[in-house]
Amino acid sequence: MADLATIKQLTFAGRHQECLHACQEALREAPEEPLFYKHAGKSLLALGQVEQARHYLVKAHHLDKKDPETVKDIGNCLNAVHNYEEAIKSYKHALSIDPNYSPALNNLAIYARQSGQIKESIELFNKAIRSQPEFLAAYLNISGSFRELGQLDKALTATLKAIELKPDHVDAHINLGTILQEQGQLDQALAATLKAIELKPDHVDAHINLGSILIRQGQLDQALTATQKAVELNPNYADAHMNLGSILIRQGQLDQALTATQKAVELNPNYADAHMNLGGILLKQGELDQALTATLKAIELNPNLANAHMHLGSILIRQRQLDQALTATQKAVELNPNHTDAYTLLGMIHEMKGDLRKGKDLFNKSLELNPSNLWSSYEMSKNLESTDEAISILSLIKRVPMMNRSSNDIIWFGLASSNCHHRLKDYGNSAKYLVEANNVKIKLFPSAKSELISLTKELLGEVNEQSFASSSSGEGRIFIVGIPRCGSTLTESILSINPLALGLGETGALPQAANELRSHNQNLTPKTLEGLYLNILNISLTADSITLDKNLYNYMHAGIVACNMPAAKIIHCRRNPLDNILSLYRSNLQGNNYTCSLEDSAEVLISQEQAMLHYKRLFPASIYTLNYKDLANHPRDEIQRLLLWLGWEWDECYLEPNKSTRTIHTASVIQARQPINNKSVGAWKNYAEMLEPARRILIESGLFDDEI
Repeated sequence: MADLATIKQLTFAGRHQECLHACQEALREAPEEPLFYKHAGKSLLALGQVEQARHYLVKAHHLDKKDPETVKDIGNCLNAVHNYEEAIKSYKHALSIDPNYSPALNNLAIYARQSGQIKESIELFNKAIRSQPEFLAAYLNISGSFRELGQLDKALTATLKAIELKPDHVDAHINLGTILQEQGQLDQALAATLKAIELKPDHVDAHINLGSILIRQGQLDQALTATQKAVELNPNYADAHMNLGSILIRQGQLDQALTATQKAVELNPNYADAHMNLGGILLKQGELDQALTATLKAIELNPNLANAHMHLGSILIRQRQLDQALTATQKAVELNPNHTDAYTLLGMIHEMKGDLRKGKDLFNKSLELNPSNLWSSYEMSKNLESTDEAISILSLIKRVPMMNRSSNDIIWFGLASSNCHHRLKDYGNSAKYLVEANNVKIKLFPSAKSELISLTKELLGEVNEQSFASSSSGEGRIFIVGIPRCGSTLTESILSINPLALGLGETGALPQAANELRSHNQNLTPKTLEGLYLNILNISLTADSITLDKNLYNYMHAGIVACNMPAAKIIHCRRNPLDNILSLYRSNLQGNNYTCSLEDSAEVLISQEQAMLHYKRLFPASIYTLNYKDLANHPRDEIQRLLLWLGWEWDECYLEPNKSTRTIHTASVIQARQPINNKSVGAWKNYAEMLEPARRILIESGLFDDEI
């Protein structure tokens, strides 16, 4: 029969199966010895046989009611089966036997922290430490409580004490790395985490933490390797998949990031951060409804996630709900007053609402908090008021280390640099940075120009003179069409001065109505395009209401509109094609990925021009061609001609659209807030070398010889 000393040695050594057999053998000889039941229970609990462990421990307690350790272990059994209330009672029972019993104090402190009673948990941990000054677990646990209170220095001191007590304690080194990372001491954090991996190479949390540190150091490839190792070690660990998705987002690998993040949500449906990241990915992919659902779920799970509220603001901007976007983004700042990206987003919202000064102040606030925020630098560079400002921003961004930066950072760096050099009339360097930024972007977001061109050709063949429309159908409906950056925002701003005009923005109502009309016609159902269009818009209109639809890609549907809404007006905005392509290339347009390629932009522009020439031959009375050069050089004459064509009365106010307080959602927001001017007319000549490939394509089309 094994003696008690041998059994204790087996317990201490973690040889639980041997200890259990020894205890069972000993109990045959001494069935009333509580210590044999106690150690058998400890071994069974360590082996995961909770109910059997509890049976042995209860027997031990009946035999010796003065042993607090046995009662504490009964509490551990109850905790293992999630019977937390009874577990707490057991720990308190242990303390009634010995008020200074440190393991029970430690366990009660853990419960206090989990229930949000952080200060109470610290008091209990400290009491456990006073009772047992070398209680390593209590030092690690109190460190966690200090971290939750933001008292990182105290957390660091407690963790270093744990390492002093046991220099090879893996979790202590992981804890040390986490605290140092939160303090911004990344090199020391890296050393601590690598030490943990050296001690235990298969510790999944150590590899996750290593990936997080490497992300902050900008070493994305190494971070990816570390996080993939964590996934390999534990494929069912939601944190590992979520972190993997975060790295892939920064690398611009959105499809892979989506897969990794969806896996994290699948493994832990209540993982608020994973839902938040999922929303961010879907937003980047243009899936706004799905992005909104994921982001709202994140906020439901954790209302204090500042990034989730900022993502919500970004989604609402894209959905043109600026007031709601402002509220959501302000909530992000309220939750985290140092959230530099939230200040950047707030600045963009205020610019869209017409307050350029407020926008610039918010960008400056973001840069005060984080001078390396390239997004804010880029937004600042879009509204440079002086050469000194351009020099200042260039100086700022050139101090930002670019090694292993995210793809977005590289794009913002390039575009901000280009804007500053453009303001300084250093067009050679401006072109260089433009090309670099757009080359990165088009690798992330393929062009899709072929789909646009194919759809344009397909719709050309669908124009059908036969319709159910009356001659008055479409009265008051105005469609502004063309290629982005063609002067359409200025045109919309001018027309919006009419008090009867309602700006719809870039609504998708017309393409949807046209698709429904095709379906109805196939079923011989007498529906009108205007009826379908207004039904989709779902807005209240009076008899004299005027709508301004600025979905530029409605040029594809110009023929369908002219056939089915004969009284509607179509304004085709045109610009020197090379000025237009240059502006596209400089604008970082979201969702118009062909604009990252000069050649693709030229091909899309040609396709649009060919379609509009065809429709103008068929429906000359329905389409007005507005030339941006004429509007910029002779605004009074051109606006009067346009208003005459529309049948509107002249008013001097139309010459000052910059004074309008209307909301502007497009990339032309800065230009639209300026007085009408011709500063950008002929700007392409400063970039003639860069634009040469596009120029050749335009000339070969035979459409633009007299304009370039």
